[in-house]
Amino acid sequence: MLTINELTLAVQNHLCVTTTNEIDFLKTSSPLTLYFLYRGFRGTLQLSPVYTYYVQKIANGQNTSQALFAALSYAEAIFFEMLNEQSADFALVKDKIFPLIKNVTAHDFQLFIDGDFIVHPYVLDLGVAYVIEKEETLDYISQKTLESWQISENELKTLAMKNFQEQKDSPPDRVSSFTQQGAAYCYQTLDGFDATRILFSSRLREMKAKLRSHKMIVAIPERDCLIAFSASVRTQQVIQFLTDTYNKSNYPISSRFYEFDGKHLSFVDYVPIPLPFINKTTPCT
Repeated sequence: MLTINELTLAVQNHLCVTTTNEIDFLKTSSPLTLYFLYRGFRGTLQLSPVYTYYVQKIANGQNTSQALFAALSYAEAIFFEMLNEQSADFALVKDKIFPLIKNVTAHDFQLFIDGDFIVHPYVLDLGVAYVIEKEETLDYISQKTLESWQISENELKTLAMKNFQEQKDSPPDRVSSFTQQGAAYCYQTLDGFDATRILFSSRLREMKAKLRSHKMIVAIPERDCLIAFSASVRTQQVIQFLTDTYNKSNYPISSRFYEFDGKHLSFVDYVPIPLPFINKTTPCT
């Protein structure tokens, strides 16, 4: 009868053969516990039920070879069932993966990095994270999750942007009461992705054309608000509204103003000119 250590080693060798040596076992593996890396997926295989199964086979009269063969087959089944569950998870959520704009200079961004979540630089102080949209939450996607799905970061980005364009792209709302100087355009659908729409230059160009402005100011004070208006609009009330929105939000993005020239975003120093303000409470109505 094999000892615990001998059975663990036997399972390890069997999985190496089964996977044609594509599996790597980490040095931290211990008796009845195998930590492994297989095609980007990090997992833990607990062998306690396998050893119990092996002992039962011996008790039922099988010889050592027969019991070992049964135990190895059982371990293999557990291993591949684990892989199938990971694949099934991706299949279930792949249509709910979206990009999400983040401020990479925010004070809490280090916590995001420490969590090993994926974020790609975008422009200036903005980065793009990736999330799974659930009924009431947005779950960030980590490197570990990506490895378990066996897809690359570039494939993740492509999928997320495709999902966003197909499911969440929509024209902006026109806001006639933002200032006396003219209309503004905004996204405030409250779907959690309003600020993320800054990623789509085609929509920014559309708003800029409608505003008939050589330069356009874009602000994303929080996750659920993107507002764009002509660079000629210079009121203290506009600054105050967007600053208050940023400070009071549970999901602030940026207190900065961005200038869009038709191709690129850049920081802009927004110097107000005192003018009356028509609607101080909510521009996106």
